[in-house]
Amino acid sequence: MKRFLRRTLLLIIGLLFCIVSSLHTRVLLLGVIVLLLQNEDFVSNYLKIKKRWVLLSTLVLYILIFPKRSFDKEAEYQSVYFNSTGNTVSMPWLPYLSSIISEEDGQSVAVFMMHVLPEDIIRILVQKGLGLPFGSALRDMVTYSNHESLWNNYLFHNGAPTSMLPSNLYFQMMQDKGQYKDLSHYFVHLPKNKNLEDCEVTVFCHGFLGNWLLYPKIYDEYSNHIVICVETKGMSGIFTSSDMKHIYSKVLPHAYKRIGISPKKPHLVGLSNGCSAINTAITTLPTQFKSYTALSGGLFSKPRYGQKVKVIYGATDQSGGVSKYIPQNKYKLHVIKGDNHVLYISNPDTVFSILKQFDTSL
Repeated sequence: MKRFLRRTLLLIIGLLFCIVSSLHTRVLLLGVIVLLLQNEDFVSNYLKIKKRWVLLSTLVLYILIFPKRSFDKEAEYQSVYFNSTGNTVSMPWLPYLSSIISEEDGQSVAVFMMHVLPEDIIRILVQKGLGLPFGSALRDMVTYSNHESLWNNYLFHNGAPTSMLPSNLYFQMMQDKGQYKDLSHYFVHLPKNKNLEDCEVTVFCHGFLGNWLLYPKIYDEYSNHIVICVETKGMSGIFTSSDMKHIYSKVLPHAYKRIGISPKKPHLVGLSNGCSAINTAITTLPTQFKSYTALSGGLFSKPRYGQKVKVIYGATDQSGGVSKYIPQNKYKLHVIKGDNHVLYISNPDTVFSILKQFDTSL
């Protein structure tokens, strides 16, 4: 019985090794695989290394390649923390240690499970999701993960350029509980081989479930913009008026100084719940952004000035829409047939082809 359980565990660990993408997770799993193989009769004669040396070498290598807490200003992808005085600081220890399993690995495993679980289980997950907050969005995500092939799925093995960046989701969760009140965070992506002073800037506002590294990675494939991914305190993606004023007056000046470019008027993009940033900014910061785009969400606030808001969502997305009280000359609506709430992930070609109609700098 013990042998059966050990071999089952070995099979599971081996499968996880094939699925995950970040190096530090692979090293950890490889160490476990070697330890399990030492107890197998058919290989024990060939593995003469003592277990303590396996454990020690795994630990040392794991520490050496674990994601860094701070990044050079020239790095293509950066995870930036700064305090209330505007000084850049390293990532706090507790959120840093939570990156034992990276964001990309969690997504890859979840997507893989969607492909191997029986259809009945998938159907239950979808039905249960409809009873949760943002249940329709969850349903669309599960449906996309279940039907899209693994190699075409942006959530599976998405992290090659960003796999050594620690996830920030735990930091957001702790801020939601009142911790790290004096710290702010953003991700930034710098286009390769570009004169940064000449690049346009996009401020990207995440939706429910927090600030993912996946978002700037998709932008990287379709855009020459500098992308600054801002966030809420907590993973709700509901950006309040105070959030937007903090982003405009504190986060963006810090980012411009760090990047080494002159302050400029950025584009503002909101995804899902992040469209709250659009609805807030068009009334409280109506002239401070170059353009306003709502992805997979709705427009419910009337723009104060002549700026048209781009509203883009899938035809079956229950989150999309425009209030009937907003004049048609205040927005440009694009409803994508055959798409749902995960439009930005499942069909970025269409999303960016629409955006490029209005912004040739992309």
